[in-house]
Amino acid sequence: MADGYKGHIDKLDVENYRTWSSKIKFLLTSKDLWNGVKDPVAHPAQSKKALSIIGLNVEDHHLGSIEECKPAKEAWDLLEKTYKSKTNARKMQLRQELHSLKMKSGEPVTMYVGRAKNLYRDLVATGVEMKPDELAWSVLAGLPKTFSILRTILEASESAISSVDAILPKLLVHEQGFEESPKEKGGGGSDSAVAYVAGQKGKEKVHGKDESRGKGPTSAIIGGSLVTLPGSANVMYVPGVAANLISVSKATEVASVLFKENGNCELEVDGEVVPVARKVKGVYVVNRAEKETCFLVKKPETAELWHRWLGHAGYENLAKMVQGDLVEGVGVKPSAFRALKTLVCEPCIMGKHTRLPESDSVSTEPLEVVHMDVCGPMPVASVGGSRYFATFLDDYSKLSVVVPMKQKSEVAKITEQVINRLELQTGKQLKLVRTDRGEKYVNKAFEDVFGGKGTVHEKTAPYSAQQNGSAEGLNRDLKEKTRAMLEDLGLAKELWAEAVVTANYTRNRTPVSAHGRTPWESFLQ
Repeated sequence: MADGYKGHIDKLDVENYRTWSSKIKFLLTSKDLWNGVKDPVAHPAQSKKALSIIGLNVEDHHLGSIEECKPAKEAWDLLEKTYKSKTNARKMQLRQELHSLKMKSGEPVTMYVGRAKNLYRDLVATGVEMKPDELAWSVLAGLPKTFSILRTILEASESAISSVDAILPKLLVHEQGFEESPKEKGGGGSDSAVAYVAGQKGKEKVHGKDESRGKGPTSAIIGGSLVTLPGSANVMYVPGVAANLISVSKATEVASVLFKENGNCELEVDGEVVPVARKVKGVYVVNRAEKETCFLVKKPETAELWHRWLGHAGYENLAKMVQGDLVEGVGVKPSAFRALKTLVCEPCIMGKHTRLPESDSVSTEPLEVVHMDVCGPMPVASVGGSRYFATFLDDYSKLSVVVPMKQKSEVAKITEQVINRLELQTGKQLKLVRTDRGEKYVNKAFEDVFGGKGTVHEKTAPYSAQQNGSAEGLNRDLKEKTRAMLEDLGLAKELWAEAVVTANYTRNRTPVSAHGRTPWESFLQ
């Protein structure tokens, strides 16, 4: 370009450095001034002119940083250092921006993809290793509902999502078709939406159209009622349906739909045939491709892995859980768990040492007796600043509740919240509470929690922790599992609160009592 270049360049602000730097570099190159930035000593006159152009193309809040810079290179490097930081905080910020990327209303596909590519380049510049398909998945995840059909088709074909450039042409075609559809369908009623309602005699046609807007189907008539969806073009609402529906007619706009005699449905995308649905009870169900997620590692399913995944739960309890069909999705036989009894789990040995005797259970229904205790202070504060955790154990079902807390003085408030929730879940009223004689439980604030309910507060005898052995045993069990998980995964001790909550979560979903059921099942019987 000549010196008379009149193209517009937005001034450098806080979010447009990549675009700004590229345009300024092109501008300086067109004026033969870029050498003044690269080598100001050899080209002092060009450096001065380049510095002037840089200064005139930044917002006022940047002037204080660069006005003291004499060569243009100093100003350029200063801005580059500011916006191309390689610190962990910058990496985290860019990752968060990419993962939360959303296509704005009315934003063209090319502009949306451009924003995604800029974030990708910034991440790579900070030293983060990212595969091209990761960017493609982020772009797909941020698309609005108008792209749901195309997204489903692409997700069913993993090979089609190798990079953003691979899916961009399909996005553009879909965008163009979506923009043209109002013009094509706005004038007549022949293209009105048609749905068929199951569960009624015969088949009832349902038509809907927003005549005032001329933008195609935006309503549905079910049982004589009209439901209008303002601002929702190419969308049909079916009351009572708890799943997304895919329009075959829309799918044909981006692919060829093939229905097979064996009940399968296939799509042909760019010459590649992809099985996308199977017929189940007369309805085609879409096969969703399993996407590999960040930090996800596929491993063979083994009894040892399930032992670790469930917070180092006991092998016999895990065997009973599978044998009694208490859970679904565990592809390991009970015998495999029992076979592990002869092996040594090092994290379990490191985390589990002794166990206090527990008091005998005499209750016959949930919330007849609840044991309470506080464990702590822990050796280090958690990420959230907690040093203690309060435990609640239902004597009958063995359901446990764990709440991390910063100070013991929070016990009364936490107790009120937990008991109210448990009573609401069961419809029963708590009859008896058993605690030790610590100051955290022997005070007016704690007694006020049960003052108007008629709940009996039973305290153990002095120096007789065994009388509340169930609570003590729960604390020890949770601490052992927490230590085992942290040791197994090599995590920082500051994550103890997250680990103890996880240990309690898995405990409530594995059989730990003589009822032959999990604590949750026994509690909500």
